Amino acid sequence: MGQAGGSPLKHPGPDARALARNRGREAWSGPLFFWLVSRAWTFLAGFLSLWLLSRGKGFLSWPELVQAWRRWDADYYLKIAASGYTGPGVDPRVVAFFPLYPALTKAVWLLVGDPVISGLLVSLASSLLAFRLLWALAEESGYSGFGAALSLAAFPTAVFLAAPYPEALFLAGAAGAFLYARRGRWLAAGLLAAVATASKPQGLFLLPGLLVEYLLVSRPRRLLSHHLLWIPLASLPPAAFSFYQKAVLGNPLAWLQAQQRWWWRQYVGPWRSFLATLAGARFQGFPTNWIMALRMELAAAALGLVVLALLATRREWGFLAYAGTALGAFMVSTYYFSIPRLLLVLFPVHLELGRAARGLKGAVALALLGTALGTVGTVVYLQGMWFF
Repeated sequence: MGQAGGSPLKHPGPDARALARNRGREAWSGPLFFWLVSRAWTFLAGFLSLWLLSRGKGFLSWPELVQAWRRWDADYYLKIAASGYTGPGVDPRVVAFFPLYPALTKAVWLLVGDPVISGLLVSLASSLLAFRLLWALAEESGYSGFGAALSLAAFPTAVFLAAPYPEALFLAGAAGAFLYARRGRWLAAGLLAAVATASKPQGLFLLPGLLVEYLLVSRPRRLLSHHLLWIPLASLPPAAFSFYQKAVLGNPLAWLQAQQRWWWRQYVGPWRSFLATLAGARFQGFPTNWIMALRMELAAAALGLVVLALLATRREWGFLAYAGTALGAFMVSTYYFSIPRLLLVLFPVHLELGRAARGLKGAVALALLGTALGTVGTVVYLQGMWFF
């Protein structure tokens, strides 16, 4: 029956519905492939290294293989999931870590009964979403979804997309925020940015990037549109966390001061930070893997600066504002710490590396070099040595 005074109602036919389903499958097939292959390789290389480098006798038990993933910051996140931020025997250093990832880990823990497995499951689910959102953002921004996913899968620090760390959750929020901002869906962008800021303090650097994106797409007379109100949603989780720390610890910036006290995040300026890192990379009094790690910090900082230059030449001002402020903050602390891990979650890095690896030879080179370094990183991490 037709509408009164109008044309008959139209419903999507079987062909249209089938086409929509096919497009949905295609949108997930590429990200799912890279996620499956890269995560399978990470766990295979990790478990084999644990067996081959074990100093005991016989095969390692399943609990030993699982507990090996509880290294470095993963231990702090799992402590928060178990005991929160206050109480008898709580490590005071945990106040430096933001709450969303341990909260999700705690929720899954109630279902599966093991904290480490729970953390691994949260990271795996988050990394699949990160692959999907990064692919979509690349395609909609004139980059290669295939290349960006390849870069993420083969990145030297990709072990942190599987380990009980919030990196994958953060990346999903950051890439998703920019994806929906470019689609003009600012509420979704603000909510996804809030996921990132609830996961890691670096999420705050999304704010200048999203603001630049908004200014670029808004006409002068629409600068004060209600869409602008959704961007500050990203600031709510850090603000709430600060209020919580004020209430229970008496200090709203306890998380920031913990970073300064225990992780050498004091501001010293870019030149002094560079010279201190360079001196440490040449100091023979450090353990060997610390020297190597500091040299990789310098290499990662150089790569990050190259990516910033490329973003500027392409006039990707929103990406540049986000990546530039994030990288800049890491290059003005006492030493360079965790810049290779930062680049893992700076999605513009993967967009540019994916573009640079166009063609079969470039893709193969990126895959082989990245996977080789990433395998070494997985082994180092699981052996309990410092790795970014």
